[in-house]
Amino acid sequence: MWDYSKSSPTHGEVARHIWDAQFQPGTTYPPKTGKTIPGSISSLRQLHRAANVVWDLEAYNRYRDNETAKNKACAALAPGGTPVGKQCDEYPFRSTMEGAGLGDGNFSVRYVSESHNNTAGQLLATWYQDERILNREGFFVAIGS
Repeated sequence: MWDYSKSSPTHGEVARHIWDAQFQPGTTYPPKTGKTIPGSISSLRQLHRAANVVWDLEAYNRYRDNETAKNKACAALAPGGTPVGKQCDEYPFRSTMEGAGLGDGNFSVRYVSESHNNTAGQLLATWYQDERILNREGFFVAIGS
């Protein structure tokens, strides 16, 4: 996937979050010693789509486990509640087998603007559809400048 750019006025906050997670995982939340987050080409560790489909029970459950783990980490990151105008972004994406629900701590959450998170989510959904990324298919995420 090549659709995210750190300088984008519509989704740059999410792109910067992903870049930090991929290349500076020690600076991300939640903290973990030795954290390594997959998905960059240089990591040689692909992400694999976890489609929200009942015919693949493991992928279906992972999708839900990712959401639960992300929400728990987000609540700890902002114990006073979600900041106004923000949403909690997660990487690897909820829609991957390597997301927060994997349980290995190699993920990141960050509050970003609602509009940037919504735009980035739509870009991902469109990319999955346009490129026909199927359940369990592997891919990398490359972040542009």
